[in-house]
Amino acid sequence: DFIRRIELSLPGLDISKLDFEKLAALSHKYGVIVECIHLPTSSVDGVDISNPALADASVDMMIDVIKRAMATKLYKFSTFAVSPCSAPVSDGEREGRVECAKRSLARLAEAAAECGAVIAVKNSAEGYLGSSLSDMLELLSVNPTLKVYFDGSGLPSDKASDFIAALEERISVSHP
Repeated sequence: DFIRRIELSLPGLDISKLDFEKLAALSHKYGVIVECIHLPTSSVDGVDISNPALADASVDMMIDVIKRAMATKLYKFSTFAVSPCSAPVSDGEREGRVECAKRSLARLAEAAAECGAVIAVKNSAEGYLGSSLSDMLELLSVNPTLKVYFDGSGLPSDKASDFIAALEERISVSHP
């Protein structure tokens, strides 16, 4: 009786078989609000919005998840979290990967808005896209509706306060 809000993480699942109608029924039955759904990102499963070889298929799959989930009218907060990449990015490939991630995020933001949802870009650990304030500002620049999923464990504590101060208005979900 004490759990009221949860986040749903989808890695490792066959997303095409996820029954959002059943999930909605369970959510309503037990009075639990799904605040945020984490869209899958996995180099093992070939899901990465920053990898040019995987980005289009990854975004298409994520848009399908958003549309199916939002069709249930389950999600009060309508937030879908996405990681800007699935693995560390070398300096030599960084520029191209950032541009690919920006194109992907623009598509995701537009599709989410059409369904009444928002995309929250997750900050990441060092070496990944989204690990610095400058990365996040660049990624968010493609669409004003993009939000931030702030994961406190993804940044060194001395950088966290600067990150929060600069992006405070766009942080929609936070995780300590």
